[in-house]
Amino acid sequence: MMRCDIHSIEKTLFSGRVRRITLLTDRGQITVLGYHQPLVSTVITGPVEIEEESGTEHRYDFGAGFLEVLPENQGIVLLES
Repeated sequence: MMRCDIHSIEKTLFSGRVRRITLLTDRGQITVLGYHQPLVSTVITGPVEIEEESGTEHRYDFGAGFLEVLPENQGIVLLES
């Protein structure tokens, strides 16, 4: 599990513990799991899939932005919209 925070310019879109987050980057689709290597990447417009700790899955369509995976087992996504 890992902490995931997704923010737009206006507000927080998601904040919670997740099993995985899957999104499109400038290098293709990636899935980030708990204890992923630290990473900074560009996110391109497209679907973002989140599987919460409870197993509930969500799919959102978001604009471009950035992904940062921190060594503290946390993923932060900053999006235009």
